[in-house]
Amino acid sequence: MTLLRLLVFLNLIIVFFNFIFIFRNFFIKYKGSNKLYKNVIMISFLVIGIFISASCVIEGKMGIDIMKALENPEGFSLTEKKIQICQSNLKGITSRIPHSTIISFVISILAYLLFANIQTERKKKTTKTGDWDYDKIKRNQNNK
Repeated sequence: MTLLRLLVFLNLIIVFFNFIFIFRNFFIKYKGSNKLYKNVIMISFLVIGIFISASCVIEGKMGIDIMKALENPEGFSLTEKKIQICQSNLKGITSRIPHSTIISFVISILAYLLFANIQTERKKKTTKTGDWDYDKIKRNQNNK
């Protein structure tokens, strides 16, 4: 039960960080790439990570509730058939959540690595031009 709670908490953290990351870097202060496909891939990875982790949180909460019901079957008026169904469901939940957590974590890491690549690309572009817009300067010189 403690492992399941730990995984639910870890998935909740992944959901929270991915959501804040998208909101902060694309809505508050834009730090994306000039290339659309990189932004789309990164946001897709983060959204997929959010959905997988959120489903793990919901499924994990169901597993924790099933564990509580199995600890006190008389209080939940569970019959033998319902106990077997709950045990079967719990076994499936506890086998799926670790795999889904790993997948969500890897997808999120890939998105963060892509973001680091985008930031390196932006930094190279800034140092290369010294943060000057040479096209704008050329247009102003031609207008004079």
